Amino acid sequence: MYGPERYERLAAVKKTYDPTNMFRINHNVVPASSVVRLPGALSAAAQQPISG
Repeated sequence: MYGPERYERLAAVKKTYDPTNMFRINHNVVPASSVVRLPGALSAAAQQPISG
């Protein structure tokens, strides 16, 4: 739904603001500490700020 780069960035934000995954209804993004990284995933994307 979000694409691998965007999902990883959202997971990093989720880790900061909702590390216990309290808000998990709808299109949930699991906090970064719980995300299973796939081989070849772009970890640098999580360090980029989300512009809005």
